[in-house]
Amino acid sequence: MCKNVVIAGTGFPEVIQLISDINLSKAKNYINLLGFLDDNSNNSNKIIENYKVLGGFDWLKNNKNIFVFNSIARTTSVRLSAKKRLDQFKAKYISLIHPNVNSTFSSVGKGVFIGKNVYLGVNTEIGDGCIIQENCSIGHDVNINENCFIAPGCNILGKVNVSENCYIGSGSVIYPNTKIGHNVTLGMNVALTNDAEPNHLYYVRPPYKMVSKNEVS
Repeated sequence: MCKNVVIAGTGFPEVIQLISDINLSKAKNYINLLGFLDDNSNNSNKIIENYKVLGGFDWLKNNKNIFVFNSIARTTSVRLSAKKRLDQFKAKYISLIHPNVNSTFSSVGKGVFIGKNVYLGVNTEIGDGCIIQENCSIGHDVNINENCFIAPGCNILGKVNVSENCYIGSGSVIYPNTKIGHNVTLGMNVALTNDAEPNHLYYVRPPYKMVSKNEVS
């Protein structure tokens, strides 16, 4: 079966690589990538790896039965705004999971990106619109709510709950039974041992000791 797909946004070319890996694995559903959609008029003539920008999000009005992957990920709030715009055109979202990822015992929502070498533990739940980049480990009974971004090399241990719209920086470790509130940002290499309050930024600086948390505007 062939699925026609467009990518919303032009700043996350890793999606092209993932689609190529899926197709090379001879998966049951072949993905026919048509090109990109971008509301930024400065990108209207852009070509990325031989794929054109087909138009803005309103291109979907006249092109039905097309699946969309929202690749916009500058921040989780910008990503969410892009989704709301795409929803106006009744976008149908596709999840992209690398073929070497075993998601048999996990629940994965719509519009999710899961990169190469990601481990998903038993009873893991991944909400709609999440991005989990390569080389992450997600432990058993973890719940990652919608619109979260997990950067490469993160280790989320068992029974963690990550609320919606969170950003987890590269190399971070989240200890078991931890709860992370909504709109939390963890900087790179954070070792989170306690619950994280909503709307806060947690970060470290050399010598890699947690030094501050500030409200995120």
